Amino acid sequence: MLTVTLDYLRISISDDPDHLIRDIIECAFSPPYINQIEEIFAPDGNGLTVPDIIYICRVLEVMDLPEYMWENPPIDIFNNEIWVISRLCPEPGAKECLIEGEELRHLLKEAKLVRAARDAKLHTS
Repeated sequence: MLTVTLDYLRISISDDPDHLIRDIIECAFSPPYINQIEEIFAPDGNGLTVPDIIYICRVLEVMDLPEYMWENPPIDIFNNEIWVISRLCPEPGAKECLIEGEELRHLLKEAKLVRAARDAKLHTS
């Protein structure tokens, strides 16, 4: 499983070289979405789109995957809860990321704890 740590003031996710998971989690904790996190990322959730920046959605059919994965999906999307994260304005070399729903929700819980510890430390300093 991936892990969440604190890298100065930002969270950091292990094995997230393009920072797609980190960025979507940080967006989820922003004011427009923070009170809807459980609904957004529930197995039947609608996902999240931050216009012109990034999106995450549940993969329900092959066409929800990036086009280059249509012929040979890297995972059984019909028997697994898979989410795809992609930048709407791709950075050079950045790719889409697939993540299992259970792991995504685990990372959201861990990020919440890490952020709370960071905030508590900042307020006591």
